[in-house]
Amino acid sequence: MRKRHGEGAREIARPAAERRVGRRRLPLARPPRAHQRQAVARLDRIVYGIVGKRRGETTDRNDVLSILLAARDEDDGAAMSDTQIRDEAMTVFLAGHETTAAAVSWAMYLLARHPDVRARVEAELDAALDGRTPTYADLRALPYTFAVLKETMRLYPPAYMVGRRPTHDTTLGGHPIRANQIVLVNIAGMQRHPRLWDRPDVFDPERFSPANERRIPRHAYMPFGAGARICIGMRFAEVEGHILLATLCAKLRAELVTPDVEIDVEPLVTLRPKGGIPMTVRARVPMRS
Repeated sequence: MRKRHGEGAREIARPAAERRVGRRRLPLARPPRAHQRQAVARLDRIVYGIVGKRRGETTDRNDVLSILLAARDEDDGAAMSDTQIRDEAMTVFLAGHETTAAAVSWAMYLLARHPDVRARVEAELDAALDGRTPTYADLRALPYTFAVLKETMRLYPPAYMVGRRPTHDTTLGGHPIRANQIVLVNIAGMQRHPRLWDRPDVFDPERFSPANERRIPRHAYMPFGAGARICIGMRFAEVEGHILLATLCAKLRAELVTPDVEIDVEPLVTLRPKGGIPMTVRARVPMRS
């Protein structure tokens, strides 16, 4: 079922990925409209099926769907319709598709290219975990691992571009912008801009040490967007990525098959590694205290 979810998400989102690059079109094939309709229908069957099943339950599972089902309009007390819940659930599903996986993949790639940083991550994990699998309660003891994840998302932000619509006519950088005209925010470019970052193309997790992170200019780092439309799943994604990266680095070591070959980016729905990242993975024995 997970494979069908992913296929449906990619079919729907691929045309949007084409449009996001503006005049410089990516060499992506636009799926026929029939394929898009089939992909939407496939996801609709899954989501509406889950919503229908959960409406018949009396147990609060303390998850997002339970919150949506229990929500009531402040004015008339009405519950959300199946269509409204479907729209909210689909947004969460599509927004989270591939993002954490892309971030952790790039992190493993960068750690393989920077063995000194990887050694420090492994030392932190071994000292904090003593051979255990990390849990949420362990994250406070793993600040450097979290800094690696953040620095990865600075260099390779999964959501590399976001769109905004101004509420009124304005001027931006000398260019007139009309109200409701879509403006694309180049997050990837801002997070490598030399006016905002020292050595912007260098992988340096120390940028996100507690002391240094406070000095980062506002909005210079925004892998989850910013303002009223900031990603609603930001904290969940950070925790998920932190635990996943810690788990992988605690249990295994991944080496690049071709260490001297730099992986190109592929800006689709997310900023993916083009062609994947060929790696050799071996189990790692933690150093116990």
